[in-house]
Amino acid sequence: MLTRTSVTIQMPVLTDSGVTVRVIMGELGGATSPAQVYSPLVGIEADLAAGANTRLPLHSDWEYAALGLSGTVEVDGLAQSTGPLLYLALVGPTGRCGQIKGAECC
Repeated sequence: MLTRTSVTIQMPVLTDSGVTVRVIMGELGGATSPAQVYSPLVGIEADLAAGANTRLPLHSDWEYAALGLSGTVEVDGLAQSTGPLLYLALVGPTGRCGQIKGAECC
């Protein structure tokens, strides 16, 4: 019979006023996750207080997506609610800049 155990792994955290970003996989803003990846990708969890905003240090030639889990946020000026995946395409000079803002909570 299998036995359930749990492991606690410390994920690197980036903070700004009212914003907490955990780097789950890959690297963001100099913070690197201990998770092993086999291609260049980034996975984060961002918690934002209502009205808090920050700019994420995104790679200009990568594609990004955002998924809201609760409440509403703005991603580069686009409202993002719980549920649908928001595809951000290339971030470069004519693309998205990584600005996120907490709009309303749960």
